[in-house]
Amino acid sequence: MSLQPELLFNLHLDVETPAAAVCPTDVGERKLFIVRGGTFEGPKLKGTVLPGCVDWGLAGSDGLFRLDVRAVLQTDDGALIAVTYRGIRDIPADYWRTTPEFSTTSEPYRWLTRLVAVGVGTKVPTGVDYQVYRV
Repeated sequence: MSLQPELLFNLHLDVETPAAAVCPTDVGERKLFIVRGGTFEGPKLKGTVLPGCVDWGLAGSDGLFRLDVRAVLQTDDGALIAVTYRGIRDIPADYWRTTPEFSTTSEPYRWLTRLVAVGVGTKVPTGVDYQVYRV
């Protein structure tokens, strides 16, 4: 059986730069990027990203940036969906992938909690764009 990716939504995050804080660690620099807000839209859901979300990224000594993001999506009909994702950004190789996980008590969107998703990221002038797929 092959994977048949299905677009869940396109996501835009408005990210403050430079990093809000930088903390050296024994495995690289921890960089905190604050998300001011954003939008998402797909075939089955759309809405906004609530401000105040954070990426606790780690710029490793191996040249990779490891993402560790927590965000809250609010759908146009008022439902709240928590999303967490980890991922890897290899800037020289132009490779940026994440593995989002969703949680919500909103019945119309509970299907999100029962799937595996992959995000493909791209840097844009105001932050980050992702295409998020169900696999």
